[in-house]
Amino acid sequence: MIVASDALLAQLDALGHVAESLKLTRRDLAESLERFHPKESIAYNVPFAAVEARRLASAAAETLLEAQDRAEHLCAGVRACLTQYAQTEQGILAFTHRLSEGVAWVVGAEARVFGLPVALAVASGLVTGSLLVGRSPAQIGTMLQDALKTHGRILTNPLTVAAIRELASDADGFGAGFLFMSPPVADALESSGTTGVSSSANTIVALGRRVGLFEDSGVNVKKTSSFEFGSPPTSLTARAESFPSPTTDPNGEQIRIDRYVEAGKPDRFDVYIAGTVTFNPVTAGQPFDLGSDLSGVGQQSTASYQAVLQAMHQAGITADSPVVVNGYSQGGLLASMVAASGNYNVQGVVTFGAPSSQVHIPADVPVLTVRNTEDLVPATSGYDVNPNAVVVERPVFAHQPVPSDWAVPAHRLSYYQETATVVDAAKSSQVRAVLDPLNQFGAGASRVDSTLWVATRVPPAATGGPVSTAPEAVGARVQ
Repeated sequence: MIVASDALLAQLDALGHVAESLKLTRRDLAESLERFHPKESIAYNVPFAAVEARRLASAAAETLLEAQDRAEHLCAGVRACLTQYAQTEQGILAFTHRLSEGVAWVVGAEARVFGLPVALAVASGLVTGSLLVGRSPAQIGTMLQDALKTHGRILTNPLTVAAIRELASDADGFGAGFLFMSPPVADALESSGTTGVSSSANTIVALGRRVGLFEDSGVNVKKTSSFEFGSPPTSLTARAESFPSPTTDPNGEQIRIDRYVEAGKPDRFDVYIAGTVTFNPVTAGQPFDLGSDLSGVGQQSTASYQAVLQAMHQAGITADSPVVVNGYSQGGLLASMVAASGNYNVQGVVTFGAPSSQVHIPADVPVLTVRNTEDLVPATSGYDVNPNAVVVERPVFAHQPVPSDWAVPAHRLSYYQETATVVDAAKSSQVRAVLDPLNQFGAGASRVDSTLWVATRVPPAATGGPVSTAPEAVGARVQ
């Protein structure tokens, strides 16, 4: 793992090219010198100047070798420093996580003892405050939301994002303390993957369902339109601009699928999945809701995930079809889940602001993860578990004011489209290695067929219970 700016990585690549050029030049010079022997030169009365030229050429070869060695050592040294920096950073994060998880355990244990009195005290304080200011609790909540928008730097801050990522990762520590589970046992469960961010999300969903929230359901998917889009995307910006907009599109489509047709080759597909449409915890007709967010982080098969699988199947995507899965926000989580299933011929995964850190994607699948540094949404899924993913981050508001119309403006798709433009200009081999094949994925297509799909939940009462689509029914590869 290497952590560095694109400019530094590009300079490192350039230094490597210099070392390689010096090596090739020295090799060519050495081959020329081998064809010129001093004894033969004397026998054929070669002028002294030619012999002197050979001597100078030999000296130049030695100089080239020295320059090559220095360039290679410098390149190796810089790379080692970057690797060591990344390892040190990971070590610090691991130490911080263990420390904060210990604190979370203590807080959880104390909550077991004092939780009810504290909750009653907080509730009494809210009621008292509501009476004093003459506002209802809902109005106070609105005032708090407005205050956060006005003081956007509170939530739109890399430090806040880092704190949220750590808190998400510590939730299981709080639970272990609340259950009086010994720290060694809690650590063993976390190391085995039994507990962690995913189990915490599942616990929240389970508790919510006890009071009528986050209820599961079936899903119905319908194609709303089909048209020829024109040409495949040749940049990350084009991909970022290809997502449907459920809140503004007339039919509320959440999924778009582009088919690339080329004679003599199997059809290729780009799948674009939109983000969360509603954060209402009460399940209604929209499958791209908060319940699917939480269940997806818990790596459960959600209604929105089933919607994507159904749309892919109806669009003609089989287990062998080459496909790139693109997702924004919750859509990025679903795109990662499609790749992680191993049931499709996924040629790449592109995510923007996705809470997908806990989804294990096979190492042979190229992954490009784009995050705005001040966006707290990706942080809610904790720390990354995919060491092979290329993660690109950019600060959005380092040199401009934070807008006050959104509580989390850095998560807006428009800012991710700006970040995509910056990524398109990247020079480092690490970014280009995953981006260039994506830009060529649809090359050569004679026709591009685009379809839009809208998904709606099917009430459990109408189906006799939650509906789940079997993998075989959606074109999945059966292992």
